[in-house]
Amino acid sequence: MWIGAVFPDSDTVVDCTNMVDKTITYGMFVSTDWLEFATGYAPQSWKYLDSKSLEEKDFPSSGFIIDDSDSEELENASISTNSDPDHIE
Repeated sequence: MWIGAVFPDSDTVVDCTNMVDKTITYGMFVSTDWLEFATGYAPQSWKYLDSKSLEEKDFPSSGFIIDDSDSEELENASISTNSDPDHIE
């Protein structure tokens, strides 16, 4: 998950991914308050990369739960329905 901080008077988004990546887990609720605590930053706003659209979006003020549906969808898509034991994908 990519997380960025936007500071006043700056057009640059500071990448904070490495600061939070090791502490974020699936099922965890992440809020802007938590991001400020974890990074020590108090930016004007936060950004994140939407895993479905791959678009940079404003982090919602209400926060959100990190879900694992994307990796589950990829895993399910890679499971073959072919029962032939010699079948290779």
